[in-house]
Amino acid sequence: PQGDTEENEAEDESQEGVSAYYEDEQKYHEDTKTLVHSSTYPTKVFQTLEDFRHSSLLTDLTLSTQNGQSLRAHSIVIAAVSSLIQQKLWTQGKWSPADIHVCLGPEVTTLGLAAVLEFAYTGNIPTLNRDSVAPIRTAALALGVQRVLGLCKLKEEEKEKK
Repeated sequence: PQGDTEENEAEDESQEGVSAYYEDEQKYHEDTKTLVHSSTYPTKVFQTLEDFRHSSLLTDLTLSTQNGQSLRAHSIVIAAVSSLIQQKLWTQGKWSPADIHVCLGPEVTTLGLAAVLEFAYTGNIPTLNRDSVAPIRTAALALGVQRVLGLCKLKEEEKEKK
């Protein structure tokens, strides 16, 4: 009977030690989550992707205008904002290594197309103003980029108020 008591005490101490270990581990993981978080991470990732795009590194999408101008991009980045490219990816199949080529209609200009790509990579359209709103809206409509269409609508409403 005495041995049973010592074993029980040893088990209790062991379980307390295990509980303390897990509590310390949990605190460690909570601290790690806080330390690992970087508010600039998304911006840096997209800046790197944009740098890749400008270098044509790993780009797999060519968007062409009727006047022969073409811009290269990463299909996955553009698909995140464009219903047209998203649909093309679904149609092509997830294991196809082939590049995607999309020739847009004659109404789409290089200026409008470049602005939509800028938005996809940065979330900004620095060229959006009262003179550029129409070609940007046209490109956004052709690609199915609802967020850019919304920004164009805001810019047009702002233009009407003045």
